[in-house]
Amino acid sequence: FGGALAGIFAAGIFFPRTNAPGIITGFLITCVGMYFVQRSDRINFFLYPVFGVIGTILSGLVFSMILKSSSKHDGSAGLSDPSLNK
Repeated sequence: FGGALAGIFAAGIFFPRTNAPGIITGFLITCVGMYFVQRSDRINFFLYPVFGVIGTILSGLVFSMILKSSSKHDGSAGLSDPSLNK
């Protein structure tokens, strides 16, 4: 399930519009999907992390659009924004 954790990290870096409820939902769905992929033994085990990263990013982005975050930070400002220190 390291691929799914890497997907959370990559989505946070490359897609600033992702929010916590969306990416956690995507993570959980990907973990369930990875369980079934690993049980089927149809793909090589080296591809499990690829499935985890791509699945978490895609499902996290979709659910971030569906589930709105309750925080007031819209994700458009970077971490070096002075308004974050207030």
